[in-house]
Amino acid sequence: MINIMKYRSEILLAIYMTIFSLIKPILIKNPDKSTLILAILTLMLLGSWLLLEWIYTKKITISLRYLSFILIIYFWLFCEAIFRNNSVIDEIIYKFSIYGAIPILICSKINDYKKLLWLYAIFSIINGLIYFFDPINSYEISGDYMNFGFSQMLPAFTGGIIFLFIFKKKYGVIFAIVFFIQMFLYANKGATICAVCLMAISYIFFNDNKKIVLRRAFIIIILLCIVIFNIDGVCEWLIETIKSLNIETYSLITFLNMLQNNGDKVYHVRTDIWESAIQLFNQKTIIGNGIGYFEANFNGYTHNFFLDIAVSSGLIGIIIMMFILVISIKRMIKIHNIYKKFFLMIMFVIAFIPMMFSLTYWTVMPFWIYLAIIFCSKKEEVLGNERRNEDINRKL
Repeated sequence: MINIMKYRSEILLAIYMTIFSLIKPILIKNPDKSTLILAILTLMLLGSWLLLEWIYTKKITISLRYLSFILIIYFWLFCEAIFRNNSVIDEIIYKFSIYGAIPILICSKINDYKKLLWLYAIFSIINGLIYFFDPINSYEISGDYMNFGFSQMLPAFTGGIIFLFIFKKKYGVIFAIVFFIQMFLYANKGATICAVCLMAISYIFFNDNKKIVLRRAFIIIILLCIVIFNIDGVCEWLIETIKSLNIETYSLITFLNMLQNNGDKVYHVRTDIWESAIQLFNQKTIIGNGIGYFEANFNGYTHNFFLDIAVSSGLIGIIIMMFILVISIKRMIKIHNIYKKFFLMIMFVIAFIPMMFSLTYWTVMPFWIYLAIIFCSKKEEVLGNERRNEDINRKL
């Protein structure tokens, strides 16, 4: 049995990362009350976490690093609301509170990333099993193929990958294959692409032996070269395979159009959105138009992370974000706790790849979790073996 009090933060964060998907049917049936429902649920989980902290430690302490991270984002948002206000800025502040601020607070108390990975895998797989047959019912409880992909099948697939590559459980491959097939058949292309990337990265890097990492990286590069040099044959084989399935789903039809060089039928909506975003960026190239400006004027989002930054914050925002991403990756590489590093790698992949095609970063919880842990970890947690080796050399 898991020690609930000892792993209270790990349990609550794993629940928090999956609970919004589990209550999706309630939100669909009550769209006019969805904001209130999410707020109540969030406060209940936050209250439970604070209560458990008080019961176990007799006090409630918040890491100054994590609290400062949250306050900096809020300060940025409130400045935008004051100087570049629009009709959606309040909603964005609300979204950050739910998908960013509260999970970041819980992250501040995480001590056992191995346990967190295990719990996240279990909850994600359970969530995937609940929604597994939803496409047969026309996505009645998930809402649509995109939610089915990003919110249900991709996390469930990730759970299988965690069991297979991190905990070396052979049954993980069963979950990974089953959820990937369901994702490929019935979900969006972005989720499938993300799953393929996560699979490749997990195969290469989820190992502490550098020789194995290099060997697996070489294998993946060779496979990619084979596919690239035989791309026509691969496409023909995929086309015939899809046609032989005799299944007509949105995912398969659009994938088939891509393989048959009919990509315009698939991407024309997004390319139109991207063109509009580029036009807005050109209007205010340096400082951008403000957070939420695109959503307020086009009743939707840019479907691309960097275009979102470009429209809202201009070249200054792009430069700052590129600097943040480069530094974050360098810090992640230096983290000596392998389970913490694996968790951050997973958060990075399942956040950034979907944000390049579909999602807005204000609602992507793994994005905020990744950044907060990376930049709020103490120096000794990041430097790890380097710091210890320096101390040894000094003693010698």
